[in-house]
Amino acid sequence: MLANLMDRYGRLNDDSSARLETAVGILKETPKSRLITSGWNYRPDSSIMIAHAMRDCARNVHGIAPHRILTDSSARDTVGDALFVKRNVVEPSHIRDLTVVSSAYHLPRVQQIFEFVFGSGYRMRFVSTQIDHTRGVEKSEIASLAAFRSTFDGVLPGDTEAIFQRLVRKHPLYNGTVHPAF
Repeated sequence: MLANLMDRYGRLNDDSSARLETAVGILKETPKSRLITSGWNYRPDSSIMIAHAMRDCARNVHGIAPHRILTDSSARDTVGDALFVKRNVVEPSHIRDLTVVSSAYHLPRVQQIFEFVFGSGYRMRFVSTQIDHTRGVEKSEIASLAAFRSTFDGVLPGDTEAIFQRLVRKHPLYNGTVHPAF
């Protein structure tokens, strides 16, 4: 499941909470499945990784057993969620079936990014929560998708190493433009 935001104490906002509730519902319906949380410590006023905040909420609020939760704290955005979950969790664990959970307004972009990053050979299902969003989110999602396409133009879908190299060279959240270089 993809996170949205949290406060400085690691409390998830309504969007992240709704995504987690949806993911936990799916998890409870499929006893052999696992929850993957993703995301870094993006807040300058906190050292908490959002992946850890979601993991802790899944454990402490929803009662999910720790062995059913996999966590990666490398991602700084949706592209990073897809790439680092694939590279650091899915591939080493030999996972082939994925259900990706996000908000309805975010899911069209999520689906295109995840399908590109994972390429063929994976079964993916995309599930959305229904949560209100502020005006202008649609324009932001369209602009973000256009930036994604431009950044990864010429890279083959599913080529994990080429996607990683392009990410750390060209993406402003990873190449040192906005945050320290990855």
